[in-house]
Amino acid sequence: MAIYRHLMRKKFRVKDREFILDDVERFYIAVVIKSGYGDETTEISLEWFDNGGSSKVDLVGFGYICNP
Repeated sequence: MAIYRHLMRKKFRVKDREFILDDVERFYIAVVIKSGYGDETTEISLEWFDNGGSSKVDLVGFGYICNP
């Protein structure tokens, strides 16, 4: 049974990428905003954005952030 253990690992897919759940350190929803440096963007927490941050930044979009 140990030979097939890697086949039984829990996985999830986002668009065309597949992630093994055991290998994911962080997975969260974030707000993508303009960083203020040219066309650069950065992620901030959805909680900060909801608690008043929305009036202080330029929203670009939302995204799922996954750090495998």
